[in-house]
Amino acid sequence: MTLLADNDNDVVIANFGYSFSRDAIADAQLSVTLGDPSRQGPVTNATNASPIVITSSGHGLEPGQEVVICRCEGNLAANGVQTVSAVTTDTFTLGDSAGSGAFEPGKAYWILAVPGAAGLVAEPVAGQPGVYRAVIPGTVRLIDGVKYLLVTDCANYNFHSERDETVQVRR
Repeated sequence: MTLLADNDNDVVIANFGYSFSRDAIADAQLSVTLGDPSRQGPVTNATNASPIVITSSGHGLEPGQEVVICRCEGNLAANGVQTVSAVTTDTFTLGDSAGSGAFEPGKAYWILAVPGAAGLVAEPVAGQPGVYRAVIPGTVRLIDGVKYLLVTDCANYNFHSERDETVQVRR
């Protein structure tokens, strides 16, 4: 996948397809979130409760911020775009959430979502198989050459990807 910001500041995902055949996927149901790699931390616990409470020492988050929880095993309901609803120094609560199992320590982490660029629906571009565009609100400005974490979820192909991408602004 390639992350581009076009003249309208939309996110364009090019070349979305099968890794084994390189065939384009034309009917993907994609959602895209951009994360700020300078604001992330490990998840050392995710309670099996309602709401889910995340433990991450010295996280620095504030209520109302959106985060992406990634790679949370056991308590899968914690994963994805979530709104922080309450905080202490070392914990934060995930708004309207309910635990789905016992947390399994490992590779779980959180990343701060770029405000206005979380859970965006990426629509297929007509006549361009494997190309999708997510519209970013006008209040969000992506900066050419800056690296963001691109989190892509595809509901109908059970696909999840997290990768650093440097934005290329097309003029």
